[in-house]
Amino acid sequence: MVARMVAHDLAFPNGCGFARDGRLVVAETFRHRLTEFEVAEDGALGQPMLFANLGDVAPDGICLDCKGGVWVAGSGSPCFVRVMAGGKATHRVCIPHRQAVACALGGPDGRTLFCLTVDESFEDVEGCSATAQVHIAYVDSPALQLC
Repeated sequence: MVARMVAHDLAFPNGCGFARDGRLVVAETFRHRLTEFEVAEDGALGQPMLFANLGDVAPDGICLDCKGGVWVAGSGSPCFVRVMAGGKATHRVCIPHRQAVACALGGPDGRTLFCLTVDESFEDVEGCSATAQVHIAYVDSPALQLC
């Protein structure tokens, strides 16, 4: 299998997921935004479009729910934020003294938000001295695949 480039000029893309209508949503950590693309049948991507400007939230891992919301792990912060197209934040889950890294929706009804975090003082990437943890929160809107 041969890979081909279908997008460029992304500023540290860190997480991605597909929306219900097939659009690809990408977290651009260094631009503090979510960018979306239409996806053609051959996998080519259309022009990038702004899904949400996240202000001071630098998105890391993301997951999408069945009502159009995107859960964002706020890199360097203790919070996971749910945003809608346009950038309106609707929910926030904060885990004090931790850094948000990635998230996923799952569980029997798709309403469990699994929140991956690392120590607040996470510094030693190579040596991995930080301790990772998984926390859970129960949310209103289920995972996209359970709509």
